[in-house]
Amino acid sequence: MIWMKKASFWKTLKDGRVMCLLCPNHCILRDHQCGICLSRVNLNGVLYTRNYGEITIIRKDTMNQRLLYFKPDIKTISIGSWGCNLACSWCYNWEISRYRPDHLIKKISPVALARMLNDTKAIVFTYNEPITWYEYIMDVCKLLPQDVDIILNTNAYAEREPWRELLNYVTALNVDLKAFSPFKYAIGPKGHFESVLVALEECVKREKHVEVTFTLIEGFNDDLEEFKKLVMYISSLDENIPLHIRRGYPAFKYEKGPVNLPTLKLFKTIALKYLRRVEIVL
Repeated sequence: MIWMKKASFWKTLKDGRVMCLLCPNHCILRDHQCGICLSRVNLNGVLYTRNYGEITIIRKDTMNQRLLYFKPDIKTISIGSWGCNLACSWCYNWEISRYRPDHLIKKISPVALARMLNDTKAIVFTYNEPITWYEYIMDVCKLLPQDVDIILNTNAYAEREPWRELLNYVTALNVDLKAFSPFKYAIGPKGHFESVLVALEECVKREKHVEVTFTLIEGFNDDLEEFKKLVMYISSLDENIPLHIRRGYPAFKYEKGPVNLPTLKLFKTIALKYLRRVEIVL
């Protein structure tokens, strides 16, 4: 059973090619070619999603496993698909972000998922990057009652129009900020740094509950001066935004050992000079 759906946000180019406009990558695709995220494909000059309704992980948990300071004790359903529009070499979920894991996929329609919530009052789109699942998430959001909180664990790497439309439904976000440098974003996750900041600022402007996760990767984003700029920037948006400093460890193509605890504590000390809520995640 294949549930491909015509994608949102794209345009036709010459010679049957299309350009995806969902995220700043702006992938230009020939016939039968997939984008960087793997979740979009050009079929005869029309862009389609490949992961619509495809679930790889679905779990019941509590909010404090996703957001520490937003309704921490309410029950949630956390759900993910596959695909990602960035390419971090240290990705912890690379089995579902860089590949289509056929053995994990279950098909669940938006209607069926909405019915599964029962008395659960929150749904968290997580594990892989939610923006690559855009059409499915939007269809689910339109079916849910207004008292259900919709949460994103996201890299916030999206174009303005789809991002703004999605935020019409979203209550809270945990944004994964990889570094604080255009160069680092280009060589690490291979994205456009400024686009992430624009998306993050839109969340704050719209008064969404925002928390930021910063994964400390030895040899990539462990420069103290750069980190100071990062926390100063977050503070300029709102000093009450919680910051999670996550311990990097070997995964996917990243082979260095985990950052030591004294280093994590040093980064936390710096962050607390500018932010009220800073947590270390081991």
